[in-house]
Amino acid sequence: MIYIYLKRIIYFDFYFSENKPARSQLIVMVAHNDDPTDTMIVQFPDQPKIGVDRIKDYFKKMQEESIPHSILVVQTGLTPAARDVKNFLF
Repeated sequence: MIYIYLKRIIYFDFYFSENKPARSQLIVMVAHNDDPTDTMIVQFPDQPKIGVDRIKDYFKKMQEESIPHSILVVQTGLTPAARDVKNFLF
């Protein structure tokens, strides 16, 4: 019993250490129960600060896939220019 428990801990540590999975791989897409077309995507970018180009890429992806809502979980924040673009686009 203890052997199986330790084996699971070692596997968990190996699989989830050293930035595995990467933040960029943790994309969550959900749809509303009543209206499946009402979708939202949650993204976790790898970069500590997000710039204008990345904001525009996310916005373009949302438009292409017809996703009306998005949450961007950043580590540090947005650059001042990206904040201005965010306010303009949304």
